[in-house]
Amino acid sequence: MESILDFNQPLNISILDQMLLQQHEPKVSAILNQFIQNPLALSRVDDLLRSNNSDNIRFFGLTVLENNVIKKQLSLNQQQKETIIKQLMEMVLNNEIDSKTLSITTTTPSLKGLLRKKSASIIAQILVKQWSESNNNNNNLKFVESYISQLLEFIDNSNNSQMIQSVFNVFKNLASSVVQQQQQQQQQQQQQQQQQQQQQQQQQQSVENEKLINSEIIFNSIFTKSISLLQKQHNNTINTTNQLVIEILNTIISMWDLISLDYLFQGNTLLYLVNGIDCENLSTRILFIDSLKEHINILISKGKKTQQQQQLQEFNNKINEFIPNLFKIIVEKCSKYINSNKGLGTSLFENIAELFTIYLENYLIVFESLGGDISQVFLYAEKFIIQVLPSLSLDSSVLCLEYLNMLCKSFQQQPQRLSIHTQYIPLLFNTIFEILNKHNEEDIEDGGKGILYDHNLENNNNNNNNNNNAENNNNNSTEEWFKISKLLSEILESIGIIYFNDSFQYYQERLSTMISNRLIEGENASKLGSIFWCLGYLCKSSNQFEKISLFISQLVQNGANTNENIMMGLLFIIRKSMKYLQTKENTQAIRSILEFLTNQLSNGILIKNSSTTSDSPLIEMIIQTINIIITIRDQLIQSLDFPNFYQLLNQIILSNQQQSILSPHQINELYECIGKLLFIQFGNNINDNSNNELLIVLQPIIEKLKSSKLINDSDRNSINNLLNNNISLAKTMKHLFKYQMIQLSPILIDLFNWSNQSSNNTSSNSGSIFSFKKNIIDIVDLYIKQQQQQQQQQQQQQQPNQSNQSLELLQNEILKYSELIYNDPTIKSQVYKVDVLPKTLSLIITIVSTFKNQLKKQLIDYLFTPFFTLSIQEAAQQSSGSKGLNLLNRIWELVHSVELNNPILLVGKILNYIELINFCIGNISPSIHGSAIDSLTDYFTNIRFVSNDVVSQIFDFDLVLKETDITLSLLLKSDYQPSIDKILKLLFIIIQLTNLNEDLKKKSIIIFKEKFSSISSIDIILQQIFNVSNTFEMFEKYVKPICKQ
Repeated sequence: MESILDFNQPLNISILDQMLLQQHEPKVSAILNQFIQNPLALSRVDDLLRSNNSDNIRFFGLTVLENNVIKKQLSLNQQQKETIIKQLMEMVLNNEIDSKTLSITTTTPSLKGLLRKKSASIIAQILVKQWSESNNNNNNLKFVESYISQLLEFIDNSNNSQMIQSVFNVFKNLASSVVQQQQQQQQQQQQQQQQQQQQQQQQQQSVENEKLINSEIIFNSIFTKSISLLQKQHNNTINTTNQLVIEILNTIISMWDLISLDYLFQGNTLLYLVNGIDCENLSTRILFIDSLKEHINILISKGKKTQQQQQLQEFNNKINEFIPNLFKIIVEKCSKYINSNKGLGTSLFENIAELFTIYLENYLIVFESLGGDISQVFLYAEKFIIQVLPSLSLDSSVLCLEYLNMLCKSFQQQPQRLSIHTQYIPLLFNTIFEILNKHNEEDIEDGGKGILYDHNLENNNNNNNNNNNAENNNNNSTEEWFKISKLLSEILESIGIIYFNDSFQYYQERLSTMISNRLIEGENASKLGSIFWCLGYLCKSSNQFEKISLFISQLVQNGANTNENIMMGLLFIIRKSMKYLQTKENTQAIRSILEFLTNQLSNGILIKNSSTTSDSPLIEMIIQTINIIITIRDQLIQSLDFPNFYQLLNQIILSNQQQSILSPHQINELYECIGKLLFIQFGNNINDNSNNELLIVLQPIIEKLKSSKLINDSDRNSINNLLNNNISLAKTMKHLFKYQMIQLSPILIDLFNWSNQSSNNTSSNSGSIFSFKKNIIDIVDLYIKQQQQQQQQQQQQQQPNQSNQSLELLQNEILKYSELIYNDPTIKSQVYKVDVLPKTLSLIITIVSTFKNQLKKQLIDYLFTPFFTLSIQEAAQQSSGSKGLNLLNRIWELVHSVELNNPILLVGKILNYIELINFCIGNISPSIHGSAIDSLTDYFTNIRFVSNDVVSQIFDFDLVLKETDITLSLLLKSDYQPSIDKILKLLFIIIQLTNLNEDLKKKSIIIFKEKFSSISSIDIILQQIFNVSNTFEMFEKYVKPICKQ
């Protein structure tokens, strides 16, 4: 079998034929793949395509040809091109099946069809390549035109539908490839406009215009032939499926952007396409609609590309005359199916909705200005879009909702538009309700908590608890729903601003009916939630504060404190009424809301309703609603709404010790609220009285920690819960947390000491021990960050002495913890390396960024030096898992912080970092090698800002050469294509560095020449490097001298 790889000997077709029958065997497959990948295989293509043994051989020949000429872009001379295209044309156009062939192989009609299809694709790609290389060279253009002429002539002289279908397959592939090429050229032209001299621009534009004219002439002839043959075929087979009709329609769809503008305005052609909607076959009917969609999209695109004012005016005048009549004809034709409700919700209706939406989104102003009959037409189309929305797919729904969102947002600036469209707003409300209710029911059936539950809090809790299942909340269905819900919410918000009374009344009446008839449980709960959702977003930006206050009061009176579903709706409306919450004048109403909510936490619904437990979404939402009100009201809550509100929340926490209504993470959320309130009240005004107030809140936590035992799991869990309480306070109290740390610090040190004692490091204690360590490190980390922020404020207030003194004291305080962390006997355990080490690195990052080059030697010796080394060693072993990526990211952040703040620390360690970088770059996982590429880019970028006396110790130009070679090699590997932007950004930074040293520049040029010779798409690569270089000046200065030599 290996003999086929000897390209010095004639190819044994019989052996190859037998191998193809066994190609699923691993050894055979490997040999065949080696053959395909070998550039010398191109010399065998002629024999393979001419083979009479089997279609398998010919198909294999096409695979070799495609791999080497199309994918690898190997060049063919003109004679080779002509020979190969001639063979391919014969395969496309020859319908004779040799009986001898059938007796030798198991050829099937499907394989014969694949041969034609692949041949057609390769013909198109070779012609496009010839086209792109022509630059209006007459010989090259004649080469392209001659084969297109042959194909058109074949259509005229053939009655074989299958063969004509293959020809249109060539045309379709050709058109698609040319469109793609033109789009790339247009992007390049836009980016090069500021690069070229005026004369160069004019010359380039002249060449492109001439090529465009030639392109239009060729595709105009193909388009004309397509329409003519389509009419002939379609008239004869209007009630049947005709594959040729489908192929022609697909070809027309691919050509709209290539024909001249006059053809786009051909009324008879477009009228024929509109009439095609009447055909009985559904798939063909949809293709007629698709052709109309692509037609209007291309017209819109050409209008946007028109630069000259006079041409644009002429184009718009033509559009204003042409589009309304065409749209009217389209709507009248589609109404036949819409009014019969035949196929409602099918792909046909989806395509009609998309077609209507494209017209309305781009030409609504034109339609509105005409009035008369056209008003009824576009309103009819709008009504249909609204009606069919609940049954559309995601992409179609988003397209239609984007139009409706644009329309509703325009009502505020154009009140007259509202009067035109008002009649369908109730219909829109009903549609929104249907969409919401459908999703709500599905979410609840799947075990979700419904649309009134905000997932932000849940995600935060998962993060706080290091729950690695948080990604379950970010699955595809959630992301899809987010797109839809965002558009629905913006539509309702826009309507609520200008049309609040009637809109609010519409949903309020439906809600009142459900509540009065007690339709609030079971299957009705979903409907109830959907109504509340709509009401919440109508209130979001409304200034109808009295109505909102009255409505909230009515909900409380109608059982919000006794029914969980009504309560969830009330909480949703409060959270979404942003403008209402922001307004100072609503202080009395806000106080009433806060009193009501705290009563529910204290002794209301949570006790009365036995079905409510501590993990109920209702409790979560009450606490989150309180948190949102505090965040939005800020200073107002202390001065006007509810002075000393933190005391009430603290009392709820203390009372929970007896009732155990609240879960640990809910208590943490309440402590975050308390921390915010304490900072609001005392952040800028600390005195003896305020110290006493702080103690009222903080002392109970300290006392509990002091009195806690470490005997069993329950005791240790209680301590961890108390540590988490302090983490919550540290997040929101900001610099005030230092008053807590005065009493807390000795307790934390004792706990860490206990966790370090070998007698306590038993398997039964391991969970608690590592939780203690993580929580203590988190607290210290947050404490340093908060003090760093205060220190920065002191510097801004021109108090440098006070700032430096604070930093000195802070370092001394941290030293106590650093020694404990350094002497931790569990460091070598796998649990520590996975769970605690990333936390330790985060702490070191904070320390380095806070103290910069004033960092004490003891902290360097206890923390940076040993843990940097340990993390580098461990990261390579962990890199394959998700937690390994967490450690890697901490290492990258640490190197970034050290390089910017205290680069001398990297002396003697940078090679270890680079070794880890290259190890990770060798990993094909985009998340692993992508993070490493980003880090190396960051390192090379920031090295230019390091002082000269340090840079020579942590950087050398040989390193740049090595990374240049590695980075360029990545461009040749398919596994790295998802990270191509990151690779090119790194490459650009490397190129900048090479220009700093002449010797390095010379060596780099050698590497670039060697690597670039292996990269087939080098022009694309250079274009992408230009894109990341931001400006032409940067490209000219750094990239060209290296890449163009």
